[in-house]
Amino acid sequence: MKVLIVRHGEAVKGSPDASRTLSEAGKKEVSELAAKVAARGFSPVNVVHSGLVRARETAELLALALNPADGVMEGEDLGAEDSPVPWANTLADMREDIVLVSHMPFVANLAGLLLDDNSAEEVHFSTGSSLCLERRPDGGWKVLWKEKA
Repeated sequence: MKVLIVRHGEAVKGSPDASRTLSEAGKKEVSELAAKVAARGFSPVNVVHSGLVRARETAELLALALNPADGVMEGEDLGAEDSPVPWANTLADMREDIVLVSHMPFVANLAGLLLDDNSAEEVHFSTGSSLCLERRPDGGWKVLWKEKA
């Protein structure tokens, strides 16, 4: 089982924060990221996002390239300041590949929690970047690859 952890693309400035859309540069970077991930053959069952507009738009652009079987959906506990523990527990029981689109520091915190080795350098996320992790037979996780537009 693989999880692709994605930080949303660059967003426009403004408020309220929850309504900020992707900038033109953000749309471009996510489209490029999506093409790179698709070229790797990654085929998730769905793309789950935090519910904020920029995360939803990022998820929709990824879905255009990845064609997830169950589409795009809003998920719980994916906010910037949410604890990564509920998702770590959910992922431990999953059997199908998934994409999670969220924000800093959540994406870095989730990656750091899942990685049980000295992979601290693997958990930096700029906008429009991703980290693909695969669950090992022992239940731990390993880094498969990183992508950025």
